[in-house]
Amino acid sequence: AGKGVASGAVGAAGWVGVYPNPFNAEVVLTFSLPEEQQVELSIYNILGQPVRHLVSGRRAGGLQRVVWDGRDERGRALTSGLYLAVLRWEQGRAVQRLTLLRYIDTRVARCYIVPGF
Repeated sequence: AGKGVASGAVGAAGWVGVYPNPFNAEVVLTFSLPEEQQVELSIYNILGQPVRHLVSGRRAGGLQRVVWDGRDERGRALTSGLYLAVLRWEQGRAVQRLTLLRYIDTRVARCYIVPGF
């Protein structure tokens, strides 16, 4: 899960930033709340299936920062692809697209020809 940190007053609720995007190891999701309220932040795959719940509960007003490590609820690393971060608060919701890019090992396995085999 991630950690939220409140700091300063904000005028409207919603996404402030997502960095980096695309990401590999982790992505920082920053959103704002004008006042304390109930919030949910979940990650969905492109099929609309939930893969990770990051925040569920009351949060103070201000800027909130949550870090997602690209893993599902069981701690398994997810594959490269498009994911949706869905932020819900008492007066609305907002969606942010996230691109997870896992590094691919481009080293080629060596192949040897053994004469007389």
